[in-house]
Amino acid sequence: MLEAEIAVTGTDLHNETVRQTEVAGSREWRLIASESVDAKDGSHPIDARFYVLAAEPDRLEHAHLVFQVIRDKTGTPERLEIVLATDALYASVSGLPPPRTTSADEAYGGWRLP
Repeated sequence: MLEAEIAVTGTDLHNETVRQTEVAGSREWRLIASESVDAKDGSHPIDARFYVLAAEPDRLEHAHLVFQVIRDKTGTPERLEIVLATDALYASVSGLPPPRTTSADEAYGGWRLP
Protein backbone atom coordinates (compact mmCIF):
# COMPACT_ATOMS: atom_id res chain seq x y z
CA MET A 1 0.00 0.00 0.00
CA LEU A 2 1.36 3.42 -0.98
CA GLU A 3 0.67 6.86 0.34
CA ALA A 4 -1.16 8.82 -2.37
CA GLU A 5 1.79 11.09 -3.25
CA ILE A 6 4.26 8.22 -3.83
CA ALA A 7 4.96 7.36 -7.47
CA VAL A 8 6.24 3.98 -8.65
CA THR A 9 7.53 3.02 -12.09
CA GLY A 10 8.98 -0.30 -13.17
CA THR A 11 10.95 -1.92 -15.96
CA ASP A 12 12.07 -5.46 -16.66
CA LEU A 13 15.55 -6.74 -17.52
CA HIS A 14 14.92 -5.82 -21.17
CA ASN A 15 14.08 -2.23 -20.11
CA GLU A 16 10.42 -2.69 -21.01
CA THR A 17 7.68 -1.10 -18.92
CA VAL A 18 5.97 -3.00 -16.12
CA ARG A 19 2.24 -2.30 -16.30
CA GLN A 20 0.70 -1.34 -12.98
CA THR A 21 -2.95 -1.30 -12.02
CA GLU A 22 -4.48 0.43 -9.04
CA VAL A 23 -6.64 -2.17 -7.33
CA ALA A 24 -7.87 -0.07 -4.38
CA GLY A 25 -7.36 3.36 -2.92
CA SER A 26 -8.55 6.52 -1.26
CA ARG A 27 -7.31 10.11 -1.00
CA GLU A 28 -4.61 9.01 1.45
CA TRP A 29 -3.37 5.72 -0.07
CA ARG A 30 -3.30 3.44 -3.12
CA LEU A 31 -2.78 -0.28 -3.59
CA ILE A 32 -1.20 -1.12 -6.93
CA ALA A 33 -0.43 -4.45 -8.58
CA SER A 34 2.24 -5.01 -11.20
CA GLU A 35 0.51 -7.42 -13.50
CA SER A 36 2.27 -7.53 -16.86
CA VAL A 37 5.05 -6.14 -19.05
CA ASP A 38 4.43 -4.00 -22.13
CA ALA A 39 7.01 -5.53 -24.48
CA LYS A 40 7.79 -4.61 -28.08
CA ASP A 41 6.00 -7.77 -29.23
CA GLY A 42 2.95 -7.12 -27.04
CA SER A 43 1.93 -7.34 -23.41
CA HIS A 44 2.79 -10.49 -21.46
CA PRO A 45 2.38 -11.70 -17.88
CA ILE A 46 5.18 -11.70 -15.34
CA ASP A 47 5.83 -15.44 -15.29
CA ALA A 48 8.33 -18.21 -16.01
CA ARG A 49 7.30 -18.46 -19.68
CA PHE A 50 8.96 -15.09 -20.36
CA TYR A 51 11.82 -15.04 -17.85
CA VAL A 52 14.49 -17.58 -16.95
CA LEU A 53 14.14 -18.09 -13.22
CA ALA A 54 17.22 -17.79 -11.04
CA ALA A 55 18.19 -21.30 -9.92
CA GLU A 56 21.62 -20.64 -8.41
CA PRO A 57 22.70 -18.06 -5.79
CA ASP A 58 25.01 -16.25 -8.24
CA ARG A 59 21.95 -15.32 -10.33
CA LEU A 60 20.54 -13.26 -7.44
CA GLU A 61 22.69 -10.36 -8.65
CA HIS A 62 20.61 -10.08 -11.87
CA ALA A 63 17.21 -8.45 -11.28
CA HIS A 64 14.29 -9.39 -13.49
CA LEU A 65 12.25 -6.35 -12.44
CA VAL A 66 13.41 -2.94 -11.21
CA PHE A 67 11.09 -0.40 -9.61
CA GLN A 68 11.79 3.27 -8.95
CA VAL A 69 9.94 4.67 -5.92
CA ILE A 70 9.66 8.46 -5.68
CA ARG A 71 8.28 9.77 -2.41
CA ASP A 72 7.94 13.43 -3.46
CA LYS A 73 8.63 15.60 -6.50
CA THR A 74 12.07 16.68 -5.29
CA GLY A 75 13.12 13.37 -3.75
CA THR A 76 15.74 10.98 -5.00
CA PRO A 77 14.23 7.79 -6.40
CA GLU A 78 14.67 4.66 -4.34
CA ARG A 79 15.36 1.42 -6.21
CA LEU A 80 13.69 -1.93 -5.57
CA GLU A 81 15.05 -4.92 -7.50
CA ILE A 82 13.16 -8.22 -7.81
CA VAL A 83 14.66 -11.54 -8.83
CA LEU A 84 12.28 -14.27 -9.99
CA ALA A 85 13.67 -17.50 -8.58
CA THR A 86 12.95 -21.20 -8.48
CA ASP A 87 11.19 -22.65 -5.46
CA ALA A 88 14.39 -24.47 -4.47
CA LEU A 89 16.49 -21.28 -4.51
CA TYR A 90 13.82 -19.38 -2.56
CA ALA A 91 13.77 -22.09 0.12
CA SER A 92 17.57 -22.25 0.23
CA VAL A 93 18.04 -18.50 0.64
CA SER A 94 15.08 -17.74 2.91
CA GLY A 95 14.97 -20.92 4.98
CA LEU A 96 11.19 -20.92 4.42
CA PRO A 97 8.95 -22.99 2.17
CA PRO A 98 8.19 -21.20 -1.10
CA PRO A 99 4.80 -19.50 -1.47
CA ARG A 100 2.18 -21.28 -3.54
CA THR A 101 2.65 -20.48 -7.22
CA THR A 102 -0.09 -19.39 -9.58
CA SER A 103 -1.99 -22.31 -11.09
CA ALA A 104 -3.57 -22.59 -14.53
CA ASP A 105 -6.98 -22.70 -12.84
CA GLU A 106 -6.66 -19.17 -11.50
CA ALA A 107 -8.05 -16.26 -13.50
CA TYR A 108 -4.81 -14.31 -13.93
CA GLY A 109 -2.18 -15.77 -16.28
CA GLY A 110 0.86 -14.80 -14.21
CA TRP A 111 2.04 -13.55 -10.86
CA ARG A 112 0.63 -10.34 -9.41
CA LEU A 113 3.17 -8.39 -7.42
CA PRO A 114 1.46 -6.10 -4.89
